[in-house]
Amino acid sequence: MHLIPYSLTNMRIPLLILLVSLTTTAKTGIAQSTLYFEWIHQADSLTNRKEYKKAAAFYDKALPQANRKYITYDWYNAVCIYALAGKNDKAFQVLTQLANMSRFYEGRSLLADADLTSLHQDTRWENLRRLFLHKDSVADLKINHTLKSKLRHAFEEDQRYRRPLDSVIQKYGANSPQVDSLENNMAKADSQNLILVRSILDKYGWLGPDIIGGIGSSTLFAVIQHADLAPGVQEKYLPYLRRAVEKGDADPSDLALLEDRILVGQHKPQLYGSQIKTNDQGISAPFPIADSSHVDSRRAKMGLGPLKYYVQLFNPTPTAQ
Repeated sequence: MHLIPYSLTNMRIPLLILLVSLTTTAKTGIAQSTLYFEWIHQADSLTNRKEYKKAAAFYDKALPQANRKYITYDWYNAVCIYALAGKNDKAFQVLTQLANMSRFYEGRSLLADADLTSLHQDTRWENLRRLFLHKDSVADLKINHTLKSKLRHAFEEDQRYRRPLDSVIQKYGANSPQVDSLENNMAKADSQNLILVRSILDKYGWLGPDIIGGIGSSTLFAVIQHADLAPGVQEKYLPYLRRAVEKGDADPSDLALLEDRILVGQHKPQLYGSQIKTNDQGISAPFPIADSSHVDSRRAKMGLGPLKYYVQLFNPTPTAQ
């Protein structure tokens, strides 16, 4: 099954402000978008309990609402859930839709996913397998493998010191020498990564996954998002990202996170609640949010799920002993 993206945006264009003059039709569309993410959350919760048939029922309701092709990992997960629930016809229906999505780049991962083993003996599997492999081979011809490799390395460096940070803070404390060392190494890695990413953006613009791969595309965002110590950099490249989202070359949720990051850095209320702070008691909550009563509608338009579920990721319930 598809892993949650590193940036905790698993619940996924330019900014749309909700106006009082919205029509009834527009309001209905917003409600459906928010409900879509509620259904996906219910499916995820049931999947974690291995109640696959019940989870599949929520995907039955959610997928007809998934009119944004950039939420491809929900379709990926749906295939896995349908297969695990023994709903092979549904699984092949969604597989066929994925095979025909121009911006789905994970065919090889899907084919190798152990959750789909039950489909391998079906007569429909071989034709779809060939279709995915052909599609991936054609896509490979467009890839800039040099940039893809450099960005993959940059991504590894971006995450090298961030992955252990929470556990080191829990073990040694936020003001410990161990945390200082991690943060110093993180700053050095971020500085080096920023040199690479700025050179790419200045030369090529904001490239999509069809040119630099999925991780490469994520790296462009991650490095700019983490450039807090380089004044003006995030603001400079925000229009690049916005144009990429308009063209379908970048994820709208990344745009939401970068806009929030810039606003919080300017000591202004954020729009989507993506930027989180933690108090002395270890409780995490969003920085102030503008027009907070409409935040979930704004989040839904950017492919982000309800704020309450996002905040729960930062405040996990202790496991019962």
